[in-house]
Amino acid sequence: MSGHWPPAFLQPHLRGIPGGMVRFYNIIGARLTRFSSAQDGAVTVDWVVVTAGVVGLAIAIATSVGDAAQDQSKRAGDAMVEQGIKTY
Repeated sequence: MSGHWPPAFLQPHLRGIPGGMVRFYNIIGARLTRFSSAQDGAVTVDWVVVTAGVVGLAIAIATSVGDAAQDQSKRAGDAMVEQGIKTY
């Protein structure tokens, strides 16, 4: 990135958004740009923390979706068993 935020491809999407949100996007965008271009050791620690957070969130989502998927598959299996096999 050249450091200009928001990038040209996002500018049309920001029209109609309240000024406070545009400023928020500007601040976050500037921090992301600075974060992605920094080479300090602290950035590595930040990256590890961010990655751990994303992995934790993925595990939480997978757990909640997995339980629901198991329930649905059990219901589908039970419904199939109830149908029985028709022979002619």
